Amino acid sequence: MLRIESYITPIILSYVDKYIKNLKPEDSQVSLWGGDAVFNNLDLRLDVLEQELKLPFSFVNGHIHELRIHVPWTKLTSEPIVITINTIECILKLKGGDTASSESSSHGGASLKSQDVRRRQKRQDLEVPTSYVQGLINRIINNICIICNNVVLKYVEDDIVLSINVKTLEFRSVDGNWTPAFIDLTAEDLILRNLATLTDLTVCLDKRNASGKIENYQEPLLYRCSLSCRVVRQFESLNSVQPLCTRYDVFCPQLHFSLSDMQLPMFLRLLQLALALYYGELGSYSEPEQVTSNPLGEDQEASLPEDFINSSASWSSWAWSLGSALLPVYWEEEENAVLAHRHKLNKTLHMGLYVEMATWTFKLTESVQESGYFGPTKMRFTPFMRIEHQGSFMTVVVKGLEAVNVKLGISSFTVDPVGMCICGIADMQEGDVPSGEGQAVVASGAASFISMGRDGQDYLSQSLFDPQVLMEAQELWDYSYSWDNHNRDTTEAVLLARTGALAMDYFYYMVLPEDMSSEQLSELGVDLEFSNMSEKALCRVAIGASEINLSSGLYHRVEAVSHALNQHDYPPYSNPSSYDPPANLVPPSEEEILLLEANTPIRSYIITIIEPTLILHAAQHAQINMKTIFSVKKRKRNQKASAELCMARVLPVPSVRAKLSRFEIEWTKPMYPKRLVSAACMLRPPSHTMLHNCHSHLTFTANMASTVPLPGMKPNCSSPIVVTSLSLLYMIFSHIFTV
Repeated sequence: MLRIESYITPIILSYVDKYIKNLKPEDSQVSLWGGDAVFNNLDLRLDVLEQELKLPFSFVNGHIHELRIHVPWTKLTSEPIVITINTIECILKLKGGDTASSESSSHGGASLKSQDVRRRQKRQDLEVPTSYVQGLINRIINNICIICNNVVLKYVEDDIVLSINVKTLEFRSVDGNWTPAFIDLTAEDLILRNLATLTDLTVCLDKRNASGKIENYQEPLLYRCSLSCRVVRQFESLNSVQPLCTRYDVFCPQLHFSLSDMQLPMFLRLLQLALALYYGELGSYSEPEQVTSNPLGEDQEASLPEDFINSSASWSSWAWSLGSALLPVYWEEEENAVLAHRHKLNKTLHMGLYVEMATWTFKLTESVQESGYFGPTKMRFTPFMRIEHQGSFMTVVVKGLEAVNVKLGISSFTVDPVGMCICGIADMQEGDVPSGEGQAVVASGAASFISMGRDGQDYLSQSLFDPQVLMEAQELWDYSYSWDNHNRDTTEAVLLARTGALAMDYFYYMVLPEDMSSEQLSELGVDLEFSNMSEKALCRVAIGASEINLSSGLYHRVEAVSHALNQHDYPPYSNPSSYDPPANLVPPSEEEILLLEANTPIRSYIITIIEPTLILHAAQHAQINMKTIFSVKKRKRNQKASAELCMARVLPVPSVRAKLSRFEIEWTKPMYPKRLVSAACMLRPPSHTMLHNCHSHLTFTANMASTVPLPGMKPNCSSPIVVTSLSLLYMIFSHIFTV
């Protein structure tokens, strides 16, 4: 047997044995020597998966039906090792604080440590490879091809069952043109590229009863979607273990979501879970230690920025863990502390999602009795509203400890009615007239409720799917951030030039001392409430030219969505902090007061709407009870009344049009109000500037263009239009700020 095989075989077996329980190494080794190994009915090591992925979830079950490993021994330097998994099933749930889970986690940690010890002992038994052999091993590992057929993931929580099914998932190495190739890390190109393709992704969201069974299945939340993910890792040198920059860009041509009134509360719960995961708020709140020293003094222990702590300790940790799992295998020990802290300062994580077209269809659920009183009951789903947006993207960049940049954009955005209104009356807008005797006006000819932006392909610029990036790859790695330069270059015109409907840019920046040593970095904590770090955050939202039709149809549809969202009583993922500032604080000195006044951590939000047009239509539909919208008989009576009303109406619906040239909202609030309040209360008299910075400030600026009554609206007519429009605006804003 060749020398390289004595290293490759233990590496493959160590990875397989790390994640799989019932595996016999002696049988596996013999099979691998033959070039092909097949294993059936394997159980996953759930504790190892939890430790590796570092997610706030625990694995309830994990099973692989078939695992195939193909090793081309005679062509190891030109053909990849292919690992094929046929049917893998995993069930996850949130980590609980019960005793059983704690004991299992402790036993899991002990078993994990024992496994690490066994692997180290096996590795020590092998002769340390030469640099040439080490490079050859890394080249082979970098080109491993992974194919998964029929992936089933389930997440359960309370009455929620989220199922994710994937037909095929492939992960392979590619060259600079993103075509499959056998690649290597060279001094000229310190970049490794991988391509992951996913076909027939189906996501189901159902509700289970107290016994854990699903009585009525909902339509899939997302049906048969395909996407591709391009992964790029840039290294600082050939001997680097961790990449300096890791980038994941996901592209999906089409996403078609379907949300019923029963799925909306569960979908909102999953969104809250995602936000809690992003902000690191999962689990119970633990109060920090009391601080008795001066909160503004130089002896206060420095800490990491809140944005980075939340991200690196939560949503991005799994990405780093996944990237580390795909790194080359080295026999050397881990990097020393100085290099590790230096790498932590410079490393960059870039994640992007790009969608060509996406639709969100909202539906009502009705129970229909098929035949007779005792016949089976089926679910009928009636769509009533659809949201469509094209050319959308979202990117998140975490640059070391100093900067976080989030960008979001939508090229075009529309909200359209589907079918009749939920009350059963047709949507009649300006210019609608009866189509004929005995025929009702349908909503298919009604104008869009909301329309903004234009179609375009600029949303793919600066992404890994942009052909220009392939030609000029060096521009991909420019992550040098500056507060002044970023705010100067990222203007409203620049944002809307890429996506004309909506563009958002959030930028967080913390000034790190240039002379910060590795010892100081290791002492950085997770609480910035009473630190003296210089931080800034600015979020800018720009909305292009838009037209909004406020009518009874939109009001009823939004009211139905709001009513469905409120039909849940899930407990919050985290409790609000009850932590109060220490009582025995030393009053700050005059120099510290001036420093805090000049460098107060502030968050600013600026929303700018360019040329919005608002059309207020007179109320056409009567008030309805949201509890009776599922009654088919009630809706049929309303449809009959709608036909009679359409025949009697000959004039257009009265409405008024208002157009602004510009509307701007600016909201400024302190990052750490407790820190400012505690400092201001210790001053006698309090500083005016500091008291001003303790409060939030909200400013509205509107530039009126025109207000024109449309045909059918008398100059002094009295109409319920104002009441309907104000009620709609109040309901929308109150729901946003309460949810």
